[in-house]
Parts: sequence; C-alpha cells; structure tokens
Amino acid sequence: MSSTQSSMLVVDDDTDTCSNLSDIFSDLGYRVETAPNGPAALEKVRHDRFDIALLDLMMPGMDGLALFRQLRGLSPQTTGVLMTGEPHDPRAAECLQAGMNCMIPKPLDIPKLASALKKIVRQCSL
Repeated sequence: MSSTQSSMLVVDDDTDTCSNLSDIFSDLGYRVETAPNGPAALEKVRHDRFDIALLDLMMPGMDGLALFRQLRGLSPQTTGVLMTGEPHDPRAAECLQAGMNCMIPKPLDIPKLASALKKIVRQCSL
C-alpha cells in the first residue's frame, strides 16, 4: 500500500484537529475520513475499509482504547495510531499492549506523525 492508495480514519472530538489532519494528509495523498467520536467512527468502519485509524485517547463517552478494541473486531487489518495529550495515562500503555502501532503525543508534531504513517504504509506493503 502506498500513501496515494492508503485510507485513513481520523477520530478526535476536536473538530479543528479532524479538519486540519484531513487537509494535511489528503494533500499528502491519503484518502481521509473523520469522525468526532467512537460511535460515528464505528459506523464508518462498518461501511468502509481503512488502512490506518488515527485515534484520540481522551474522548467523551468512548475513549480511544475502547474504540480501538471494537474497531479491531470489525476491521482487524486496520493499523491503529494513538494521539494523546496524556502520554503517561495508563490507558496509553494499554493501547499499545492492545495492538496499536505507535503513540504520537499532543500537541501533534506533524512531520513526526507523517513520518510514522509513512513507515506504517511501507511496513504494510511488504
């Protein structure tokens, strides 16, 4: 899979974050969908395939860990990437133990995030 063919689901309760990440990664060749919360994200996963899910940890209702666990049941091929402003929250470590690929701290370092996603795409194409 290359970034020009890769699909990404961005899930964050901050609509500006979703919009900004969608603009940035669309410009880099990804097909990007966004969701403001876990239930909306799961609905999208039921109807579409995503290579990467970029998930915020701290969201009202369903946090990123609970979302990732349900997402994996629906779409085991989707690679999870955690975004969090609380990297020392025990749930962040649980996300990695549950199979998320990596954790990117907030505020987001876009070049670092882009590099991590490029690496994921490369690994998935092997």
